[in-house]
Amino acid sequence: MLAFQEALVERLSARIVLKADVAPQERELRGLAVRTLASKPDAVYLTLLPPQSSLFTKQLRQLGFQGEFFAATQIENRAEIIAAGEAFEGLWYVKDGDTESIKFERRFFERYQTQPDNFASNAYDTLRLLIQALSQPNPTHALEGVTDFHGALGSYRALPDHSFSIPGMLRIIRNTKVNSLESNIAGSAFLGP
Repeated sequence: MLAFQEALVERLSARIVLKADVAPQERELRGLAVRTLASKPDAVYLTLLPPQSSLFTKQLRQLGFQGEFFAATQIENRAEIIAAGEAFEGLWYVKDGDTESIKFERRFFERYQTQPDNFASNAYDTLRLLIQALSQPNPTHALEGVTDFHGALGSYRALPDHSFSIPGMLRIIRNTKVNSLESNIAGSAFLGP
């Protein structure tokens, strides 16, 4: 999410009306909400962590903010979505993965009867990649040479900068449910009871 934030600031710096850093443990966000509203933004990019996102969006909405919210994957936390209620209505974000992620979430729920957190598919694939690499004579070379990995996030490959080209999908929150914005992914994303 911080990489997304850096890219956004780099590309849109002239249009950004307020940028604020908030400590992860901070829960008093009303002052930030007032400052944000005073800067008259059209949209707010959330990089706050749960429960900050729900607290902040509710306070901004109570103060009269009518603009859009968008975020990164950290927003897909069932307790946070429920806590935010109507404040998250229409919030959109980018989720790592593709339809394989939705299948992974369903299988996880069926097996453990609990909703996986928003990073479970990342952790699952990371472990599989590490096990695969550690079984090779040169694990670093094996990781750098991943060209067609199929996992819980979909199909992807290693990039020269030691990152991975993980697919992404746009999601939106409607009526406290997560839905896909991409037309090639049918229906709602799976979020257990």
